[in-house]
Amino acid sequence: QHESTLANLRKKHNDAVAEMGEQLDQLNKLKAKAEKERSQYFSEVNDLRAGLDHVSNEKAAQEKMVKQLQHQLNEVSNKADEANRTLNDLDAAKKKLSIANSDLLRQLEEAEPQVSQLSKIKVSLTTQLEDTKRL
Repeated sequence: QHESTLANLRKKHNDAVAEMGEQLDQLNKLKAKAEKERSQYFSEVNDLRAGLDHVSNEKAAQEKMVKQLQHQLNEVSNKADEANRTLNDLDAAKKKLSIANSDLLRQLEEAEPQVSQLSKIKVSLTTQLEDTKRL
């Protein structure tokens, strides 16, 4: 009866050892799977950090470009405003010159008959002078 109890205890012991071995194998597989997932997560985190750094750098570059373009736009806008002021000044000067030109043309038209009359008088006086000298 001792031997049968001993054999029974050995069998239980061997079954327990086998079960613990299976549990250990299962735990090792779970540990390996968890390590693999952990490694993948770290890799993803590193990739995301690299992507975030890239996006941050791109954002900074774009913001710098926006600043430069806004500065250029302000300069062009100021030049356009100055050109419009100059154009308005030139337009006003043109209007003044046009008015002055019209006035001078009117004066010329008024003076032409007088010049013609004075030329006739000069011719007449010259003729009279020559006639007087002959006498």
